[in-house]
Amino acid sequence: MYVLHLSFCGADYHGWQIQANAVSIQQTLRNALVHMFGTEDFTNPSGCGRTDQGVHAIEFVATVKAVRELPTDNMRMGLNSILPRSIRVMKVERIEGYRDARALVAGKQYRYLIARTDALSPFLEHLVWQSVYPLDTAPMRACIPHLIGTHDFKSFQASNTEIEATIRTIHRIEVQEQGPVIAIDVIGDGFLKHMVRIICGTMVAAAKGRIDPQELPAILAARDRSGAGETLPGKGLYLYRLFRDEESLKNATIAPFSTDMLWTCR
Repeated sequence: MYVLHLSFCGADYHGWQIQANAVSIQQTLRNALVHMFGTEDFTNPSGCGRTDQGVHAIEFVATVKAVRELPTDNMRMGLNSILPRSIRVMKVERIEGYRDARALVAGKQYRYLIARTDALSPFLEHLVWQSVYPLDTAPMRACIPHLIGTHDFKSFQASNTEIEATIRTIHRIEVQEQGPVIAIDVIGDGFLKHMVRIICGTMVAAAKGRIDPQELPAILAARDRSGAGETLPGKGLYLYRLFRDEESLKNATIAPFSTDMLWTCR
């Protein structure tokens, strides 16, 4: 199989998953693979997770069965010549056998960007979420100890989700500031639908004085979506880093926030 290391801007897409009446990352990638392989006779590329509408990825992994043999560098360059510029293949690996892309990932790091400004640059419209409210990061940081560890995060799951297994482990959360920008980093073994966006929305609610950080244990225990903060828009969220094994996940540190993340794609 081929392992495709992707980076994409999600502004023009309704997330990763193929949908009947919307443009998705998965469908766009499949179309490019059909063009490259010269056949439609293969399964859809498998992604390391679902992303929502507007969500971006600095690091994303997809797997696809090898319909025919291609040198990995040729495949990378060929796909990049076919795909829209909003999706880039950073590297291609060739691995024997076939595995779902989710089996290659032990954990993930997400980063959410908030711009505290009255007038947001039009060039950042699809890359950050704007808050005209002057957010204080001290209450946001006060939320962190209550969210770290293994908890039932049902209160931080989208209300229209039917998944019953809602226990997840958060290994690390950090809040960083650079000028008017706040970066919230969350590292965990897995995430429920909208979970990171709701965590960030809850921290924003704490910054606004609408939620006391000391209330978070009760909010978690209630297993009720209405107790947590709002779901922040997808456009500020980045799947930032993937962890291949438990050891690298548990020992992970969070790099200082820099806007260079938008240039280097790791």
